[in-house]
Amino acid sequence: MLAPLDIFKMQDGTYVWKAAADSFELAKSTVERLATTAPGEYMIFNQSTGNKIVVKDGLPEPHGDARENQE
Repeated sequence: MLAPLDIFKMQDGTYVWKAAADSFELAKSTVERLATTAPGEYMIFNQSTGNKIVVKDGLPEPHGDARENQE
């Protein structure tokens, strides 16, 4: 079975595939590792759901959904 998450890096205006991961935690750690030597914008794409998470320099981009107000 193929890993359900793909990791891409934005390069020259397009996303370039960099790695695959079996879990979101592994995908996040892979992005953090990649960003240490090649900082920039990354995207984690879930093949099962179609969801995309944009990550910049190893940190998720804010979406303005007021999550910081949750306790």
